[in-house]
Amino acid sequence: MPYTAHPTAVVDEGCTIGEGTRIWHFSHIMPGCTIGENCNIGQNVVVSPKVVLGNNEGAEQREHLHRR
Repeated sequence: MPYTAHPTAVVDEGCTIGEGTRIWHFSHIMPGCTIGENCNIGQNVVVSPKVVLGNNEGAEQREHLHRR
């Protein structure tokens, strides 16, 4: 696994997550997401289906990222 996810994080099938990315406590990465390299997804973050984050991006704790 080229990324690191805390044991309490949920990463659904069908996601693409880049090398060096860190996913912290209780976060949920939903199906079809693309997260680039060296990103930081903080604690309790929800990334909704089909969201795309580029390289070196991040989400602070308790954020909900979704498509418009």
